[in-house]
Amino acid sequence: MIRLEDINIVFDRPLFVHQNIEIKDHCLTLIAGESGCGKTTLLYQIGLINYSEKNAKYWINDIDITSFSMHKKTLFRRYNIAFVFQNYMLYEHFNVYENLCYYAALSNKSLNEEDAREYLNKVHLDVLLDKALYTLSGGQKQRLAIACALIKDAPILILDEPTSALDEKNAISIFQVLKEISQEKTVIVTSHNQIAYDYCDEIIEIKDGNIHKIKESHAKNQESVIHQKNSSHISWQTYRFYMKRQFHFSRKMKYLLILAHLVILLFCFGTVYLTDQSIQDNLNMISSKDPGWMYVEGIKKDELSSNIIMSSYPFYDVSLFILNDSYPVIPYYPEENIASKIWFRMDVTDNDGFYFSNSLYTSIKYLVAPTNEMSFLNISNGKEVSLFYKGILLQGVASELIDSKKFIYMPQELIENQLNPQQVNGYVVFCNSYQNYVQTKETLEKSAYKVITYHQFDSIAKYVERLHDIQQNLIIGILVLGCIILMIMYRSYIQSREKELSLLKCMGLTTLNISALVCFELILMNIIGLFIVFILTNLFIQDFYQYIFLVETAILLVNILLIVFMIKRIKPVKVFRN
Repeated sequence: MIRLEDINIVFDRPLFVHQNIEIKDHCLTLIAGESGCGKTTLLYQIGLINYSEKNAKYWINDIDITSFSMHKKTLFRRYNIAFVFQNYMLYEHFNVYENLCYYAALSNKSLNEEDAREYLNKVHLDVLLDKALYTLSGGQKQRLAIACALIKDAPILILDEPTSALDEKNAISIFQVLKEISQEKTVIVTSHNQIAYDYCDEIIEIKDGNIHKIKESHAKNQESVIHQKNSSHISWQTYRFYMKRQFHFSRKMKYLLILAHLVILLFCFGTVYLTDQSIQDNLNMISSKDPGWMYVEGIKKDELSSNIIMSSYPFYDVSLFILNDSYPVIPYYPEENIASKIWFRMDVTDNDGFYFSNSLYTSIKYLVAPTNEMSFLNISNGKEVSLFYKGILLQGVASELIDSKKFIYMPQELIENQLNPQQVNGYVVFCNSYQNYVQTKETLEKSAYKVITYHQFDSIAKYVERLHDIQQNLIIGILVLGCIILMIMYRSYIQSREKELSLLKCMGLTTLNISALVCFELILMNIIGLFIVFILTNLFIQDFYQYIFLVETAILLVNILLIVFMIKRIKPVKVFRN
């Protein structure tokens, strides 16, 4: 027996105030009344679709439903209450058998053709299993909807206006079916049809906010067996039928969602590709043809790792005296392109010689005769040395090894052979790639050595860092914008399916169950998008798989959260009323 006591429901006006209702087991019970009197509202309370303990106290047999949590009410509805709504809730792209199988799958059941015919016989529906739904009459569709509800095998069957769109003959047929079903189940129905009064065992009338029984059955019926199960599991068969159903639903929106995923992914990949190309171009500025160097102060030759170092040279503190002043000697090495630094060449022979820095030449050009050979005093040993004057460096060419812009520039080999330096202050190290350069620098700095890098490396490092920041900000921007666009699209998609999702809630699927079904569909759409992107990246852009998964994971997580939030907010009562 179903009992609701102290029913209090208020909308714009009080609908029920301190009312009670009692429905006997294994009876066909009619809830009657004028339009707007609250029949459907009461039906939703009985069916636990919109029940709240503040609305009434609720018992089924000896089970107190009043204090049940939302989750427990959902599971109770799943195993004990079946619904047939006014608009049938059948799927036009499925045939008769597929509709029955889909409802069976939602109830975690399997259905063969023999079982299907048995359910059709129960509702007096004699049609082929492969018959398309659009060929069925309204009465046939209503009986099929009842058959789908019976598959659930719930002890309580609730029907909202099952004959509202049917003629008298079909209405009689439906109530004959319901009368037979009431021998095994508790059947509750709302209807304006006068035929219902002839077939129903009990009639409850709502008038002026009062609920009273105008027809009562005195038969002592067997108490319904109520199932109290706690499992919210849904089978893989449910997912399969759900995806089969969804394949036909809103294809245009699905194609747009897949296209939106593709556009977001391709924008991200385009950004990564273009910025990585620019980054790689800068990293390639350090190569075997144009290696990068660094000066390591105080290090010994045997402390340098030979695995990633291209070459190394000792650095000497050497100065030459000319015109009553001394100037530091800066070496250049075979790995350097000296030709790119020369402003003016004095000696075009192959003889090794020296170059004046532009600043030094400017300060002494009126004091020194432009000859091919010049004499200097070597400060380290006090001896005079004669060197070929090769030319003048470009303005702006400086050395990171000294603070002064006035210096003498000459080959490392010439310094060692002609100036005979003795004391090694450190080593100049060359690397043939950016990665090796950075690795060497970090290793030496961890060993507490002072490392001086050449100016081009600093420029490359800053530019690469800036490009990485730009790349990261662009991808974040694209992802945020893409997620907003997808959120709007998914919001529209979920709203277009509110009736279907409300039906799933009424059938007793939890928010988590429904979210899993919808997210399963979402993941499949993402996989399709990923597959297309994999093909494109394999053809045009290599080694971007890590970005694919990062971007797609971010999009997926955001939209899963949105879907769960939206499904949780769906209120079947509001959806069905609209």
